[in-house]
Amino acid sequence: LRDGRFEDRFEGKVFRFYGECDGAEGDDADWQAFRYRHGIAEGAVDMPPEKALPLEAQLDRHGGINFEKGCYIGQEVTARTRYRGLLKRRYMTVTSSTAITAPCDLDQDGKNAGHLLAMVADGPGWVGLASIRLEAVDNNAPVTAQGHPLSIVTHDDPVN
Repeated sequence: LRDGRFEDRFEGKVFRFYGECDGAEGDDADWQAFRYRHGIAEGAVDMPPEKALPLEAQLDRHGGINFEKGCYIGQEVTARTRYRGLLKRRYMTVTSSTAITAPCDLDQDGKNAGHLLAMVADGPGWVGLASIRLEAVDNNAPVTAQGHPLSIVTHDDPVN
């Protein structure tokens, strides 16, 4: 069966399956790694109420905001942020060859560059989700967490 939560965003990639499967089963860590690789925030842990803006968490990119729809909670702030271009942070995928204990702050040239929300093992390395200042991405200087270098994946294009 198709999982309706993801049909539009991940056409043909995510399904809910009821029955026997010949392939390997995934666990929670596999799901977390999938989410982080695609920059997907989930729930209040990733998006703390009163702290995270829907646009920061990339809900616009994942089909979670419809700017053509009528009224919705937070519409004024969300629309104003979008149309005025006032977004200062964005949730992005980060990767590392080293395990980093999250949550923790990100550093760039001695300045705060954002916040690492979570990180899990992913193949030979580690993948995580971070709220990163766009200014830190634009200036291309190395970003570190707990002294370890991070690679940032920007996800400029929509997931389809």
